Amino acid sequence: MARRPPLRLSDRDLEVATYLAAAKDIDIPALVSRLLRQEAIRHEDFLERQAKKAKQAKKEAEEARIRAELREAAEARRIAEDEAKRRERQQKAEQERRAREEQRRKAEEEARQRDEEFRRRVDEAFRAAFRTPLSADLHLLCLSWPCTSADVRKAQRRAAKTLHPDKGGDTRRMVEINAAADRILRLV
Repeated sequence: MARRPPLRLSDRDLEVATYLAAAKDIDIPALVSRLLRQEAIRHEDFLERQAKKAKQAKKEAEEARIRAELREAAEARRIAEDEAKRRERQQKAEQERRAREEQRRKAEEEARQRDEEFRRRVDEAFRAAFRTPLSADLHLLCLSWPCTSADVRKAQRRAAKTLHPDKGGDTRRMVEINAAADRILRLV
């Protein structure tokens, strides 16, 4: 706040007061007193205006501070909301990832169980084949299980080329080969 100098009359005011006093026979101390009162009033007005300006500036500064605090609070709230949304998205993504991982793990487990079941069945079928006359029939035709009907016919023709009685083979042996082929074809 600007300070005014102490109350005093300027040289010009004193000259005017002296001139008026001489011209109109006015009492100089009364004139000076009146001029000093006017100057005091002007000075009080000046101080009031300065106080009002200071008060207004203080009020504006307080309002600016409050607005800044409100902006900061709103920004902090927005950041907190954004952070909460980000965390929520992360949690959702993590849950989805876990669900996909669980589905993948279940699918792998089911596939593993299916593979184990298939292997078990194949092993059982293979063991059963070698415990039964089928294994002997397969051995007779030089086949392995599993085989197709085309494989069986091919093996039967191959054996017939050498073992057929018309080619100088044994009839009993040819009958065994034909019977074994028929038994295998019934299973295939």
